[in-house]
Amino acid sequence: MAYQLGGAAAFAMVAANDEKLVSPGVADLTRLLDAYGPAVILMDETLHYVDKVSQLVGVSGNLADNTVAFLREMTDAVRTAPRNMMVVSLTASSLEQLSSDAMHWLDHLNQQVAREDTKHTPVERTEVHDIVRRRLFESVDEKTAARASQAYHDLYINTPGLPSSVLGDEYQRRIERSYPFHPELVDILYTRWGARAKFQLTRGTLRFLAYVLATLWKDRSDDTRVLIHPMDVPLSEVNLRAMTREVSGDPAWESVLGTDIAGTTKDQPSKARTLDLEYPTPGWPRLAEGTATTILLYSLSGGEKPHARSDELLLACTRPNLLAAQCEDSLKRLHDRLHYLYYTEATDQFRKEPNVVSLQQTHRANLQGSDEADAFIRKEVKDRFLGQVGNTGFAWFDFMPKA
Repeated sequence: MAYQLGGAAAFAMVAANDEKLVSPGVADLTRLLDAYGPAVILMDETLHYVDKVSQLVGVSGNLADNTVAFLREMTDAVRTAPRNMMVVSLTASSLEQLSSDAMHWLDHLNQQVAREDTKHTPVERTEVHDIVRRRLFESVDEKTAARASQAYHDLYINTPGLPSSVLGDEYQRRIERSYPFHPELVDILYTRWGARAKFQLTRGTLRFLAYVLATLWKDRSDDTRVLIHPMDVPLSEVNLRAMTREVSGDPAWESVLGTDIAGTTKDQPSKARTLDLEYPTPGWPRLAEGTATTILLYSLSGGEKPHARSDELLLACTRPNLLAAQCEDSLKRLHDRLHYLYYTEATDQFRKEPNVVSLQQTHRANLQGSDEADAFIRKEVKDRFLGQVGNTGFAWFDFMPKA
């Protein structure tokens, strides 16, 4: 850093400290900035660096401890020396690439650097819709976006049960800014998945949506959808499935995906896909699978309540030319058929543990081909008709007599 500020002469001021792997101290750092400033010092992915050098030892402890000390002293030097600034990026990246001590170093860095900091989120929630547009599209037809937002606004004000926040002009403007994505899809990724340590906020959102776009564009024949909803995410696509598994943080979620939502082969369709085949909805061949997909995206949210509220699910699934009654019927069938879906009157949620439907079907399957059930029924009927002491008035009975 000193060499970048002032070449060999600047580096000479801290060369002895560099050789010993120790921080120069506030006084020397302040003199360095006074001599070669003003400067904006940028430090990116600092946690990753500190974690990697924790095994290097100098004359005064390991390099990680000395780096944290350097950052603390650098914040004091920047505060003291006029017209200088330091920007430190700790991490918004996935932590699985780091060691088991990473959280210790992150806490340590926060304690030392945050004393003098002004926190800033590079992309605020209100900005992410515009960034998605700029990064994924060369241009967007603004007139088409305006027509789409007006169509959804008209639809929403005539649909009971939606969140009140989507009925005003502000949400209509959000739809226009998010076009061609539904705002709820962007919000689920950026806000809900973004609360999980294994999801990179902006980069993760952009990558996931790019995979969605690529898959839908490839299969776009006769596509009449106005916006891309959470239910349009094809979780059978290999990249989207891999990202979903990574965010879940547990291989057990693959059973949820494959059994209930999106099978990987036509020979083994998921239960949701089977429902779509048994109960086809004109114009919406993936209604059950799409509804299940939407619930899963909510279920992988960070925080204490990883579920979809009924009004959120209605918002995510309501679209032109799809009746609310059709969505409700599809959801009821999912409740009756799926093995990992849990629901109340107000929420729907996927979990890794099988539900009562699954346990009942498993128990029923285990009884098939065995004499256990017949033996139990035979004993109960005999005890109730003849009595265990033979005083019921019946002399004999035939159990399931054959004609």
